[in-house]
Amino acid sequence: MKPRQLLLVVLFIALAFPLVFGGVAVPGVVGGSSSIYSLSRLGGLLGMILFGMLFVLGTKPKFIETFFGHDKMIALHRKLCVTALVLVLFHGIVGIWNAYGGGTGLLLGVVAFFLLIITFLFIVLQKIFHWAYEFWTTIHQLTYILFPPAYLHSLLLGTSLRSSLVWQIIWVLLGIEYLGILGYKIWNARQNRKNRFQVTQVIQETPNIWTLQFQPEGGSPFSYLPGQFLILYLSQAGRMSDPHPFTIASSPTREILSVSIKEAGDFTGNIGRTITGDYALIDGPYGRFSFLHYPAEEYIFIAGGIGITPFLSMLRYMRDRRIKKKILLLWGNRTERDIAFREELNRMERTMTGLKVVHVLSDQGDWRGESGFINASLIQKYGDIRGQEIFLCGPPLMMKLVQKELRSFNLPKQQIHFERFAW
Repeated sequence: MKPRQLLLVVLFIALAFPLVFGGVAVPGVVGGSSSIYSLSRLGGLLGMILFGMLFVLGTKPKFIETFFGHDKMIALHRKLCVTALVLVLFHGIVGIWNAYGGGTGLLLGVVAFFLLIITFLFIVLQKIFHWAYEFWTTIHQLTYILFPPAYLHSLLLGTSLRSSLVWQIIWVLLGIEYLGILGYKIWNARQNRKNRFQVTQVIQETPNIWTLQFQPEGGSPFSYLPGQFLILYLSQAGRMSDPHPFTIASSPTREILSVSIKEAGDFTGNIGRTITGDYALIDGPYGRFSFLHYPAEEYIFIAGGIGITPFLSMLRYMRDRRIKKKILLLWGNRTERDIAFREELNRMERTMTGLKVVHVLSDQGDWRGESGFINASLIQKYGDIRGQEIFLCGPPLMMKLVQKELRSFNLPKQQIHFERFAW
């Protein structure tokens, strides 16, 4: 059994257990005077257990991330979050309708219910308006806030908990897990604060792309694989930013750690104001978007815009290690002005046997090279796509369109690798 399948089986068992246990081992959870009311109680139990899983995934555990890749783990996290919210929301609606219980337990339930509504609305609005990464982190923090009142509510008014020693043990373990996760997050934040990096150079690559280079202020160098990403907290003018994910552009073969960032949003729009001497806190590395995880003799790298950075890291690593592979790099940009690292890529193409770089421009009429967008015919023009490992990174729409083009080849999913940062 593959690791991914094993993890899905474990998740299924963990979710199926309360359904079986609630229906068989604890009379009253299923059945009783009102089937809707009974189902809502079971939904509340299942939703709380799902929240426990969410908190584990929220710590970004390496053993899970290694199997899934960071973006797939986040996608799983999102689905579990929506499922948990719906189940507990259903429990809250039925509970308020029946107006059972009273006192502190009911008050805590009402507080958790309204926090649930706010969280659910935030998720819906995030899906509609595609708000920034900071907003996604706010949603994440809300789940930590709503858990304590919901947990205490279940302890004070939970009929199933009062009637079963086994459920009481499960709930104690759930509470211990929540406190342990909080303790770990506090500890991890303190560890990150000790691991400060200083900005040693700020380079303008294009009119709107900047490279920041870092060196650790103390301790061991940052260890990572080519193609992985980090989460950056950047201090500018004495003010620490919110966390933002960026692919590492440098190679682990070098002491200098670097990220290349395009001006696009509130945070990145000011990235050019970073100066030498500013410092950063770095959490990571994350992701499995690296050719080292998928050994092969031939690769196809497909990049869009600033999505070149993980490929730059991998190519720099291959260059420094003198690793010989046959590589086709297709890179889409709007105009020649948007092509960062052009001279470096030209040198790599001349000196690295097997590397072919193809620039594809969409908005420049006098361009003599490939124009338009990367599609199936263009990919097929430059390489034999079957049997090769294909890596894809770029803006969400570009990735969606290229994946559609790749599906026309009827390629196995295991052959196509990508990571999304639009969370």
